[in-house]
Amino acid sequence: MRSEGGSPSEAPPSEPIISQERDYTMKSIFLEVNRLERVIQNEYAQALHGFPVSPIEAHMLVELHERGAMRAMDLAQRVNFTVTSFTPPIDRLVERELIERRAHPQDRRAILLDLTDAGRALFPALAGALENAHQRVTQLMNQAGNPANSFVEKYAPAALVAGEPY
Repeated sequence: MRSEGGSPSEAPPSEPIISQERDYTMKSIFLEVNRLERVIQNEYAQALHGFPVSPIEAHMLVELHERGAMRAMDLAQRVNFTVTSFTPPIDRLVERELIERRAHPQDRRAILLDLTDAGRALFPALAGALENAHQRVTQLMNQAGNPANSFVEKYAPAALVAGEPY
């Protein structure tokens, strides 16, 4: 915008102000996070090619392997999934005989999810594939000049940057 004298005036508060150092507006943050999510999902999908599980199902198996049998609600929280949409991936893993549902010993209303022998047998190769995907994502994020790297440094909490691989 220009004032009557032709000199620039301040932009209204609703318009983002862009500086030489990119000023991330809510829209650009959303788009960048969305792009990062697609890159990460693609890396995990490629790493899991040939496995009978999706990335979310793989992480479900990891949690069950590391923590043992648990209720669906607890597993959903561990993999950051909503409980209301968690039944389909559970059903798929049960159909593939990688996990089983069984009665909770103390709570008759609750069902526990646990790995089957087939799920336990799959785990070493699955964990290796997930570790490879995590290393690849880390490499991508640390490449010099990668806009995702500067975005993460600027906006991600330190715990996320130095967090567990999965």
